[in-house]
Amino acid sequence: MGRSQSIQEMESKEDEYRKYLAKIQDQLNQRAAAAEKDMSDRVTDFYKHNNYDMIDFISGKNADFMQSSEWSLSNVKKIIDAISKAVFGASGGKTPDGTVVTNKEKVTESIAESENLQLYIAGKCFDVLSGIVDSFGSASSVSYSSSYKEVALGNGMHLFAMVVADSYKSQSFFENQEIYQYLYIYKVFYSTEEARTQAKMEITELYEDQIATFTQKVENSLQQLTDDKITPEQYQSVSDIYQKLINDSIAKLNELKTSASALAAKNPVLPDKKS
Repeated sequence: MGRSQSIQEMESKEDEYRKYLAKIQDQLNQRAAAAEKDMSDRVTDFYKHNNYDMIDFISGKNADFMQSSEWSLSNVKKIIDAISKAVFGASGGKTPDGTVVTNKEKVTESIAESENLQLYIAGKCFDVLSGIVDSFGSASSVSYSSSYKEVALGNGMHLFAMVVADSYKSQSFFENQEIYQYLYIYKVFYSTEEARTQAKMEITELYEDQIATFTQKVENSLQQLTDDKITPEQYQSVSDIYQKLINDSIAKLNELKTSASALAAKNPVLPDKKS
């Protein structure tokens, strides 16, 4: 899925380096097999237990490498943005390697407000994946870890995600620096039954809640910096991404409110006539 800048540069020059990355990626895939099966079982149980229909929408598995000194959430953001554009954007949008989209027309046609929900869903997915990554630690060494999370995205869509992480050291390739590898496994399903049972929320309310969540993320990152749990560079990376998400959500919220006001002006509610 992604490489930090220094890893990209080394990979472009050294065949042996590429082989080593492929080797440790294969090792993590094998080690994560049990966790991946557990995730699939949880997905099946969720739909069976709730008696929901289950329509495949998005599934993917992507690997991300970065040196500890260059840790950031930018690669997570890139993958989510690419998927979002491919699914909800122009028909020519290309999904990133490792991601498969099925039943696109069927699902998006079922979501009446899919255009207005695009930014919200992308932000929600990023928040889930980045939250798992952040829980593994950033400033300190990352040991083998796996974590699973599922969350309703609204309008009948449900995200199931797992992140598996490990760290490696090699004098030959990394000058004894640690390299972090993250394996992102995610699935999004659509269910007409879940759409019916979910409480209908106004889209403006969804964005308002999301802005509050992202604002809290920035404040939490600042506290982590104050407590020396993350570096200034890591804080800047997280803060920049979430601040952009906040700004984009505010812009979308204002756009929706303006549209609603314009519609109300065109169709005023007339007072009842007295008999």
